[in-house]
Order: sequence, then C-alpha cells, then structure tokens
Amino acid sequence: MTDRFGNLLSVGDEIKYGKYRGILLYNYHYEQYGVALDYSMWYGDDKYNIDSYGKFIEIPMDNGTRIELEKIII
Repeated sequence: MTDRFGNLLSVGDEIKYGKYRGILLYNYHYEQYGVALDYSMWYGDDKYNIDSYGKFIEIPMDNGTRIELEKIII
C-alpha cells in the first residue's frame, strides 16, 4: 500500500488519514487495516499492539482511499 505521494506504507508507520492521525496497524479482530488514533492508547503502552488502543479507524482497501493517506516522515 502506498500513500498519495507514492511512499510505501508499512504497519507501524505514523500516518494521516483524512482528519485522523495515528499509527497504521492491522486489526486482527476484524481483519482490516486502519489508523489507531494517538490519543486513544488507553489499554496499554505498546504503541504497535492494536489491543492498546480504544479508537481505530478502518481504512477501506480501495484505490480511492489512497488520496487521503499521508505518511508522516519525521
């Protein structure tokens, strides 16, 4: 998967998706990729574990979604 600028995205990358900002993770409970929101790490302190987050925004796997994805490069 790539963002709107062609940057390759990997699980664990910090991304922006529309108005949301967080970590790109795979939610194995629902078998989907999405953004685990930074401010919702309520259940643990492992930022790469989906079970640490309370809020997760699904990213649909279609080509139109890519226009809203942006990798945050620090």
